[in-house]
Amino acid sequence: MAVDIRRARMQKIRPLGVALAPRGPAEPAVSVAEAVEEAPSLPSFDAEVVEEVVTPGGRVRQWQRKLLNLTTANRLLHLSDTAKAVRLFCPDSGRLEDLLASGKKVRIRPMPDLDTGDRDEELYNQQNSSSLRREVASEALDRGEVLALLPKDKLDGQLIDLYRKANSDIEEGGANTLFLAVGFLKWKKSDKETKVYRAADTVAG
Repeated sequence: MAVDIRRARMQKIRPLGVALAPRGPAEPAVSVAEAVEEAPSLPSFDAEVVEEVVTPGGRVRQWQRKLLNLTTANRLLHLSDTAKAVRLFCPDSGRLEDLLASGKKVRIRPMPDLDTGDRDEELYNQQNSSSLRREVASEALDRGEVLALLPKDKLDGQLIDLYRKANSDIEEGGANTLFLAVGFLKWKKSDKETKVYRAADTVAG
């Protein structure tokens, strides 16, 4: 058994005090080396992990080794439509990941109404052979923002729920359950099954 001392101290868990009875002058001192067994030889934590050949099956086995729960209750393996999640619209997910990896803060904003005034999204896409939504999202990323396909009032409520749940999970279980998923993998339990599950392709805590 291993005990994470650092996390225990973060959770305000302190060692119990041990009261030692005074030893009489006639009692012989007990050598610690005689009372404790010699520690077994254990492999190093830095042991090399042999990388498997890059194949779809090899990647699946690598993902499985990194997960503790391999059932569909794991949100990383099956993100249902009712799960607490906020869908983001980002035309350059690699750039978003780079921003977060560099330590920069990224704000989540609602997608603006693209059909206001004289502007029509479909007409703009046809005339310019491009996507107005992608251009708006790219400009938002330049400002350090990422857009969500939700109205502002609903987006704010879902973000608050995610924030509270993530804090609660850390305080109660000491585990971070808030992730950014970049892309999803659709899979089935068997070839005959009709239900399709969605697993996160790449995640960042």
